[in-house]
Amino acid sequence: MLASSMSWLLIVSGTVASLAGVGVFLFPRLTLELGFGTTSADGVVISLVRHWGVMVVVLYALTVYCGYVPAARPAIMTAAIIDKLGMIVLFLFGPMKRTLALTGLVITDGILSLLFIAYLLE
Repeated sequence: MLASSMSWLLIVSGTVASLAGVGVFLFPRLTLELGFGTTSADGVVISLVRHWGVMVVVLYALTVYCGYVPAARPAIMTAAIIDKLGMIVLFLFGPMKRTLALTGLVITDGILSLLFIAYLLE
């Protein structure tokens, strides 16, 4: 059952995440404020946040791609799972402020990680 829904799930979730990555790149200060509860950031932090946005766009554009190309799914979905689980670990054990936006992101990443793992284990 999960296999029949995976294409649209990869395409939709990858598109939303890629667009969010574009937003992070274009609006790093807003990302820091809404996502992490901080308003102070020097040029290095802004550059790192923008780089994170680029990485999100690349990884989740590949996720959209594997929605259309099932042979690419194991490698790309594994990378996405690692990315999502890394964010969850940082949220749970890191010094980040737990904002509403970040909490929503982590919950969504957790659900998608479970679905991706279940699919790969089928």
